[in-house]
Amino acid sequence: MEKFAPFVQCNNVEYTHLKSLLDPKQNNPDITVSILAETLSKYSEDQKFRGGLVPNDFDSGISTDGFQLVEELQCELREKCHLANQLRSQLEFTDRQHEEALAGITAERDSLRLHLNMLREENVTLSHARGDYEEACERLCSIEGALGESRRDLDISCRNLKRNAIASTRCTRAGSRCC
Repeated sequence: MEKFAPFVQCNNVEYTHLKSLLDPKQNNPDITVSILAETLSKYSEDQKFRGGLVPNDFDSGISTDGFQLVEELQCELREKCHLANQLRSQLEFTDRQHEEALAGITAERDSLRLHLNMLREENVTLSHARGDYEEACERLCSIEGALGESRRDLDISCRNLKRNAIASTRCTRAGSRCC
C-alpha cells in the first residue's frame, strides 16, 4: 500500500486483507499495476456479490475508508489507461505521418537519382562531343597553317612572276641584249 498510496492511512485489518488479495501465496512479489488492477477488480466483484457498493466493517474486514481507497485506485487506474490509449493513438498518428514523410522523401530521392543518371549520360555525350570539337579545332588550326603557307607561296610566286614579267618586258624593249 505504501508503494501505491502512501498518503492513505489504513488499519492493520484492512492492510492484511488487501495484502492477502494481492499476495495470496505470501511470496512477496513485486506488485505491478496489472496485478493491482486484477486485485481491485476481484475485490469490487466480491463486494458486489455481497450485496452493496460500500461494504460494512463486519462483512469484509475493510472499512469504508479502505473501500474508498480501492475506488480511488481504480479511478486512477482508469485515468492512466485512458492516458495510455491517448498516447498510443498519438504515437500511431505520428507514425503514419512519419511513414508518409518517408514515402515522400523516398520518391524525391528516386526522382533525383533518375535526374542524376540523365545528367551522367549527357555528360558522357558532351565528353564525346568535346573530343570531336577539339579534334576539329586541331584540324582547322593545321589547315589554317597550311593555308598561310600556301598564301605565302602564292605571294612569292606572284612576286616572282611579276619580276619575271617585268624582266622579260625589259628584255623585249631593250632588244635582245638581256636574253
